[in-house]
Amino acid sequence: MFNNFFQKIESRPVLTFCLLLIFHALVAIILFVIANSEYLSNLHNGQGFWEFAIDSTLYHQEASNSTTFLRNSQWLDWWSSYERHKHVKWIALVYWATGYEAPILFQIINGLAWSSSIILIYKSSKLIFNNSIVSAITVLFFFQPSILISSCQLLRDPIFILGICIMCYGWAILKKNNLGIVLILIGSVLFFSMRAYLSVALFIVFFLYSIKLILNKEKSISTVSLLIVPLFIFMLLALPHSTHLKSSFSSFKDDIQDYSNKGENILDPLPIQNNSNKGENILDPLPIQNNSNKGENILDPLLIQNGNIKSAVFWQTVTSIPNFLTDKLSAIIPNSVTDKLSAMRSGFRKVNKSAGSKIDVDQSYNGFVDAILYFPRVVQVAFLSPFPSHWIETGKETGRIGRMLSGLEMLSWYFIILGFLYIVFTKPLVIEPLLPIITLSVFVIILLGYVVPNIGAIYRMRQGFMIPFYMVGVYGIYSFIELINKKT
Repeated sequence: MFNNFFQKIESRPVLTFCLLLIFHALVAIILFVIANSEYLSNLHNGQGFWEFAIDSTLYHQEASNSTTFLRNSQWLDWWSSYERHKHVKWIALVYWATGYEAPILFQIINGLAWSSSIILIYKSSKLIFNNSIVSAITVLFFFQPSILISSCQLLRDPIFILGICIMCYGWAILKKNNLGIVLILIGSVLFFSMRAYLSVALFIVFFLYSIKLILNKEKSISTVSLLIVPLFIFMLLALPHSTHLKSSFSSFKDDIQDYSNKGENILDPLPIQNNSNKGENILDPLPIQNNSNKGENILDPLLIQNGNIKSAVFWQTVTSIPNFLTDKLSAIIPNSVTDKLSAMRSGFRKVNKSAGSKIDVDQSYNGFVDAILYFPRVVQVAFLSPFPSHWIETGKETGRIGRMLSGLEMLSWYFIILGFLYIVFTKPLVIEPLLPIITLSVFVIILLGYVVPNIGAIYRMRQGFMIPFYMVGVYGIYSFIELINKKT
C-alpha cells in the first residue's frame, strides 16, 4: 500500500513540488497574519516579526536600505552592500521587483528553498538506502515546527539548509554520475555565502575525502580536480581578507550576532572599564597595563573589579593524565586556538548576560589539555541540549509552548541519534556517500559546543547539520525494527 502511494508521488514530482510550495505559503501567511495581530502578542512584536527570529527586523531594515540602490540603478552598490548578510540582497531584490517592502514577499524564495530541500533529501535518501518509507520519514525533518516556522522568516537558514541538501544529493550521486561535482559546487556556493567562516573547514573535509576517492581508485585525479580547484577558489572568494583560521574565527564571532537576544551582538568588543584601560578590546589578547599586573593576558581567568584585577574561580581541571604528558602536549600544540575559543565564549557571556537558556557560562579553556578534558561535556551540550529539564520551562522568546515543541523535537532527535549509532556499528559502509557531510557536521556542532554557552543559539545554529544524522538515523531505526520483526 505504502509503496504504491510513494510511487504515485515519485511519478509526479512537479505536482508534489507545487503542493509543497502551496503548503509553505499557507503556513507563512498564517504566521504573518498572527504576527500582525494581538493573538500570542507575547511571542511577536505585532509588526510581522516573531521574537524567536527578531533578527529578521534587522534584515528587513537592511533590505529596505538596499532597495534604494536598486531604484537608482546602482547595481554594484546593491551587490556589495551588507556583506555579512548576503541574503539581504535577495530580500531587497524581491522588495524592489514587487514594489512592496513586506516581509511576507520573501516567501517566494523561502518557499522554493524549503520545497527544494525536501525533494533533494528524499532523492538522496532513496539513492543511498533504496527505501521509500525511510525517505518519506526522513523529510519529516522539514515539517518540525522549528524548521518550518523559521523557514517563513527573513532568515538565511533556509538558503543555508538548501546548500547542505544540494551537497548531500551531489555526494549521493557522485560515484555514478559526475553531475554530482556540479551539485556539490552549487551547494558549496550557497553554504559559503551564508556561513563564510566555515569555508575552510568544508574545503579541508572535502579535500581529504577526495584524496580517499583517488587512493581507492573510485575517481581519477582529473575528475577530482574539477571539484577541488573550483572549491578552493570559492573558499578564497568567501574569505577575501584571509583564508587563515583567524579570519574564520572572526567571521564566526560576527555571525553569532544574529543568534543573540534581541539582535544584540553578543560578541562585540567590550571596553574595559577601569582607570587606565578604557576602550581596550576585551577580546584581543592585549596586556593589561596597570601598576600591579603589567603584561598579564586579559584572556587569563581573571576578573576586573573596581579597577583591580582579582583571581576568578573558573572550571577547575581534574585530570589523571600524567604531568609529563600534559606538558609535552602543551609544548607541541599551540594554545592560540583555545585562547580564541575561550575569548569568544567569554565575549558571549559578558555581552549577553540577559539571554535565556545559558549553560556553563563561566567555562574557559586554560590551554589545549583543558579543552580536551572538557570535550565530553561539549559533546553532551552540543548534541543533546536542550535537556529534558528545559522542556517544561517558559522560554524568554518562545514561551512555554516553544519549549514544549522543542522538547518533542529533541525526543525524536534522541531516537535519531540512537538509530545513527546503530548503523555506524552495524552497517558503516552504508553511510559512506554521506561521510563528508557527516564529518563536517560533527566538527561544526562540536565547535558550537565549545564556543556558545547558550542552548537556544546552539539549537538553531546546528539545525542544518542535523540533516545527515536524520537520514542515517531514520534508516537505523527502520533497520532495527525490521530486525526485531524477523526475530519475532
